[in-house]
Amino acid sequence: MPNGGILTINAEPMFSAIRRTDRRGQRFHVPEKPMLYVNITISDTGEGIASQHLNKIFNPFFTTKPNGSGLGLSIVYRIIEEHMGDISVQSEANKGTIFTLLLATEEA
Repeated sequence: MPNGGILTINAEPMFSAIRRTDRRGQRFHVPEKPMLYVNITISDTGEGIASQHLNKIFNPFFTTKPNGSGLGLSIVYRIIEEHMGDISVQSEANKGTIFTLLLATEEA
């Protein structure tokens, strides 16, 4: 948030059977087992993410920054995926962004 803003982090328990998708939004063919997750939301009132970039931000080497490597969010995505969790993003240019993470609290 180069011009300042508000950053909010919230965490709460959530019992759910997540519908896992890959980076392209395609569903995984894995059983959906209801279990307890920690639902974490991280939101800001910053610049947001342009709509044409939303489906690419978790891809390795995708960046809009001149000196960026494009690895940060792809590494986050992979770590969450390896732990049978989920991450999603909602954003609107000039209004901010919300990342939602579901992290398993038990073995799948």
